[in-house]
Amino acid sequence: MDVRAAESHYEPHHNSQYDSQYSLGKILGLWALVVLPMGLFRFAAIPFLKDRIDFNPGVAYWLLMIAGMAWQLVLSLLVLRSELGTLGWSRLKARLWLNDPIRPKTGRRFRLAYLLTIPFIVYTFLIEDAGVLDFVAEALNKALPWLAPPEYVQIESLNSPEFSGAWYLLGIALASCLFNYLLGEELFFRGVLLPKMNGVFGRWDWVANGALFSLYHVHKLTEVPVFLVGSFFIAYLNKRYRSYWPAVIMHGVEAIPLLVIVLLVILRPS
Repeated sequence: MDVRAAESHYEPHHNSQYDSQYSLGKILGLWALVVLPMGLFRFAAIPFLKDRIDFNPGVAYWLLMIAGMAWQLVLSLLVLRSELGTLGWSRLKARLWLNDPIRPKTGRRFRLAYLLTIPFIVYTFLIEDAGVLDFVAEALNKALPWLAPPEYVQIESLNSPEFSGAWYLLGIALASCLFNYLLGEELFFRGVLLPKMNGVFGRWDWVANGALFSLYHVHKLTEVPVFLVGSFFIAYLNKRYRSYWPAVIMHGVEAIPLLVIVLLVILRPS
C-alpha cells in the first residue's frame, strides 16, 4: 500500500466548543448516569423479575442490558445537543472524531493506522474469546460469591432446545451489537467522554477512559480485570489518532462470535 495514498491533509477544528474540557465532577457524573441503570438491572430488576415472568430470564436480562446501552445513546445525544446547539453532521463529526485516523504531529489523514487494530483483534480471539483469562473471573467468583453471575445471565444459558428456530433472538443480537459497538457504549465512552478528559487527566486521559469503561461493567464486576487490557488499548488508539472508528472496529469484532453462537442456537434441530 502506498503510504502517501493512505495519508491526506486533515484540518482539525480549533473552536472552544470542541476544545473545552470536562471537569472531574462532570466526567464522573455522566459516568454514574450510565453505570447506575446497568447495576440496577443486574442486581435488582432481573432477580425480582426472573420468577415473575413467563419467558426465559436470560432473554429478559439481555433486553435489560440493551435498554441500558440504548440509554447511553439517548444521554449522549442530550449532551451533544446541549454542547453543540445542534446535531448536524459537521459539528458531530468534529466533536466525536468521526474521521479517519490522523497523524498527531502533521494532522494528515493516516489510514494505515487501521492496521494497528489487528494486534488487538488477534488478542481478542486468541486470549479473551478463547477463555485464556477465565481463571481471573473464576478466582474472583470464588472469593466474592455474591458477585458471581447466576447461570441465566450467561450467554451459554441460551444454548437450549427451546430456542431452536427462535429467529427473534437474531433481532435481539443485532440490536445488542448496534448499541454495544456503535451507538451506545462506544458513542458514550470514546465519542462523548474521551475527547473531553484531557483537561483533568492530561496525557493519561486514555488510561482514565479505559478504567472508567472497564468499571462501568458493574453487571460483570468479576470480569473487570480482564476488560482493562483491551479497554486501555482501544482508548489509546482512538486518542493518539483522534478517530472514533478504531474503537468501533476493535470492540465490534466481538459481534462475530456472538452472532455465530446465536445462529447456531437458532439453527440447531429441535
